[in-house]
Amino acid sequence: MLRKKVAFMTMVIIKTYEEVLKGIRVLADQTPLIKMKISG
Repeated sequence: MLRKKVAFMTMVIIKTYEEVLKGIRVLADQTPLIKMKISG
């Protein structure tokens, strides 16, 4: 029972981590545009 819960939590954490990484990558792609808008 406990092992199943741990496995599930691990999966959730990994999925969340992947989503966060995706979000950071998107933000990193958009940052140059933001900087250009600020300086321009």
